[in-house]
Amino acid sequence: MEAFEMTNRQLLEENIKLKHRLAELEKEKSEYKRYKRVFGNALDFYTTLLDDFPVPIWRSGVSGKCDYFNKTWLDFVGRPMEHEVNDGWLDGVHKEDIEKNVERYRNAFSKREAFEMEYRLRYNDGSYRWIFDIGRPIYDIHGEFEGYIGTCFDINSRKEAEKLKEDYANSSRKLGEAMENERLKTELLANISHEFRTPLNVLLSSIQLLELYINNKIISNELVEKNIGVMKQNCYRLLRLVNNLIDTAELEKGNIGVKLNNQDLIFTVKTILKSVVPYFNSKGLKLNFKTKYKKKIIAFDKNMLERVILNLLSNSVKFTETGGIIIVDIFKEKDYMVISVEDTGDGIAEDKLI
Repeated sequence: MEAFEMTNRQLLEENIKLKHRLAELEKEKSEYKRYKRVFGNALDFYTTLLDDFPVPIWRSGVSGKCDYFNKTWLDFVGRPMEHEVNDGWLDGVHKEDIEKNVERYRNAFSKREAFEMEYRLRYNDGSYRWIFDIGRPIYDIHGEFEGYIGTCFDINSRKEAEKLKEDYANSSRKLGEAMENERLKTELLANISHEFRTPLNVLLSSIQLLELYINNKIISNELVEKNIGVMKQNCYRLLRLVNNLIDTAELEKGNIGVKLNNQDLIFTVKTILKSVVPYFNSKGLKLNFKTKYKKKIIAFDKNMLERVILNLLSNSVKFTETGGIIIVDIFKEKDYMVISVEDTGDGIAEDKLI
């Protein structure tokens, strides 16, 4: 009897406990419904808030795939949510911007770091507009990672302004280059006319000498041949200068090269100097040539060397008064042969020297 009463008592106690537990569960159920209702309202509010936000917004889950785009984004791209979720949104990104930005997103996602990126996103009219995208990791109330949320800003106007600035800088640079090219062309033509002057003056001097010989009846075959030789040599020189003028277009293309041949430097320089002696004499100038070498075979471009020497001699004549002396010297300096032209004139202004 005692054992039976003990059992009934225990059953009664268990029944009371069960009633308390059922009451607690009912209360928890009620709380759960209330929290669910509050959470649902908050979610609706959150979604409505994001949809009404004036800039495009996206969200990704823990998988890294996008699961939400707000209405502003969808209106911007002109495509429905069903198309944009997961990786569908990449269809609207310019193909040149996809790889680098996806890589940036993945790197940030793996480290749970905030990131920023710029890319071109296709607008609803088919054009591409530059977007500045800011992504931030999001966490729940327990600190668990839940994915990313991103906010986008249309920076197309800024990019267009930067492009205009860049185009202006390029245009200014090209204008400067064009002006520099024109200046160089002008200097080139001035130098060419300067080079023409020397052989023309030599020709004129030879003709004047011949006229002088004829007028004074001291003409001889030797004198005629000598002056004709000088005149012929300078005619050839003028012909080469004309050919150089024709080659100016090739020079602008960078197609003019140095034609090196092994030849006697001393003989070539002597020949050039000999052809201009009559002209120097007519100007009352003395031309001296000095070198310790009798012969020196090296590789050089004969025509270019002649042009350089004549140019230097012409400058010397221009800046040397009557009675002056021009000295041409050839000597070795380290591994180079140097041709030096000195005169007793005032020389060329420093700002004109290279």
